Amino acid sequence: MKKENQKKDKSDPQEEEERIKQRMKTMLKKSHLSEGEETEDLEESLNILKRLYRFIQLFCEGHNRELQNHLREQKTTTGAPIQKDYDFIKKTSFYFYTLIKSVNRDSLDVATQMLDFLIESVQGPCLGNQKAQVEAKMINTCMDFLTFFHDDYYYRKRGFFTDKDRKEADNATTKAMKLLNSLIEANDNEDIIKEMCNTIDFKFLARKVSDEYVNLVTSLKLKPDEMSPEDVTNRLTGDSFTQEVLESFDVYILMATLADRDDRVREALKAFMSEEHEQPIETKALNFMRMNTGNVEIYFEGRLLKIYFPIYPICRNLTEDSQKKLI
Repeated sequence: MKKENQKKDKSDPQEEEERIKQRMKTMLKKSHLSEGEETEDLEESLNILKRLYRFIQLFCEGHNRELQNHLREQKTTTGAPIQKDYDFIKKTSFYFYTLIKSVNRDSLDVATQMLDFLIESVQGPCLGNQKAQVEAKMINTCMDFLTFFHDDYYYRKRGFFTDKDRKEADNATTKAMKLLNSLIEANDNEDIIKEMCNTIDFKFLARKVSDEYVNLVTSLKLKPDEMSPEDVTNRLTGDSFTQEVLESFDVYILMATLADRDDRVREALKAFMSEEHEQPIETKALNFMRMNTGNVEIYFEGRLLKIYFPIYPICRNLTEDSQKKLI
């Protein structure tokens, strides 16, 4: 019986992906329809999927470790694995991978809800679910998803024409970045760190940060080429950190966290931030992020962890006395 289970587990990833593709093929094929019974059936199916994933997401609220693990592996009352368990973590990772290949305005809500569930399933952190998602190639999938919406053509190609539609797409990619950060939360597993470092395109991330930095500086009525990161920081207002800017901080924090754990990433980040870097805007953007990012060390489950966070502009208005009282 043990050998049969091992054999089954070994073939699961490829076979499961094929089954998922077949199951979702009809739904994805219909996603551009705009009328008729098929469209109504599709909308109903999407709504059911969204409600189901919201339901199992609630199992994980409050970082409930027991239920987080239960969604990956079900056991009997004696603690023994049951024969026909269902790994919601890996299967959802496969579902998400399949869905985003043809994601559009109609199916985006389901993709976003899947991301919400996957994020909640690992936060706390839940090391077993982090490992399961990495094994299911969620790092690759998130990077693919992040590159889908990099210019106007690709928004329009997938049916995102209005500003509202595009904001929802941007919100989904923000959650994909949040998931990447959650996968290494309080986790020093060398295999996961190595997989993350080998998979992520750091040049793409640096460009993503620099693009939003240009938008931020322009919104302050300043010229990105002429202003230093220090000058930009001094001109920030209370509402300067929009959702898009905070997403860029998530990108930088991911890079900084990996740089703390991997020499290659540390050297790459140092090169990006050097004055000799061939893209001066990227250098300014990353140095701006560094200047406006703080960190704190916390003692968690026997380990000392460094946690990064953005320093909001309003924090710079606190007096020294107020800061001491807060501490």
